[in-house]
Amino acid sequence: MSYISNRLVHWAGSRKTRDEQYRLLTRDILQPKRLKFSKRFLDFGSERAGLKENTYEVSMICFTDIPFSETEAHCAKYSRFGISFDKAYLARRLACPVGYITNSLIHDNFSYIYHNLTALPDRLRSATPSGDSNDTKSIIDNVLKRLMYNVAFAQDYSREEHTPDKAEGEPLPDQQWLFEDVNTSYFEREWRMVLSNSEPGPSWITPREGEPVYFKFDEKYMGPIIMPREYIDRFKKERDEVLAEYNRNSRPPVLAYEDLRFM
Repeated sequence: MSYISNRLVHWAGSRKTRDEQYRLLTRDILQPKRLKFSKRFLDFGSERAGLKENTYEVSMICFTDIPFSETEAHCAKYSRFGISFDKAYLARRLACPVGYITNSLIHDNFSYIYHNLTALPDRLRSATPSGDSNDTKSIIDNVLKRLMYNVAFAQDYSREEHTPDKAEGEPLPDQQWLFEDVNTSYFEREWRMVLSNSEPGPSWITPREGEPVYFKFDEKYMGPIIMPREYIDRFKKERDEVLAEYNRNSRPPVLAYEDLRFM
């Protein structure tokens, strides 16, 4: 049993029926070779900080690096239909492990920072030499202090110097650095690929005006497809159609979800 997996899995359709999950995996993900960015709302409200609820919309794709043998509890809550990828490949595509906050001060600080930064333009417009400019400066000072407190809890994935190799002109984390280096500060299981609101989209992301945004994945870096055993015969009949655009030499294998516990 491995504590850290070298694969990341996207489990498809957590709020859908099994038939809907099967169709989502085969027709909406595998056939067009893409994953859809879904909108999530991050909550920056905090009753402890005395602030009203604030939400910030983010588009993301979620993965987990739970080893196959340990997925039962996770899948019982979400889905038994999954698509897996090489972890280093998704790291090159800016996927990153998620940190979970247990320190309530950090959550309160995020709430305070978000609330006051969003209100700052109005404060600055109304500030005058005889007005609330001192109040605005005080808020900025507090925002910076709270921000630096939160930054103190940030940790690079690895404490070691890491000079990536180059492949196709892109930084390439090596596999050992990602999941075998004992110096890595790796404690969480969820990874996210988040769509930036400030940077232009890279070539593997396909935004179109007014349409959903997708991550176009390369089949070379896929691991096994996972689904309940009862759907495998159905998939075998549809496989040539679903995987018609795949190189026959790089078609991913299919694993029965029920067999993962033995891996």
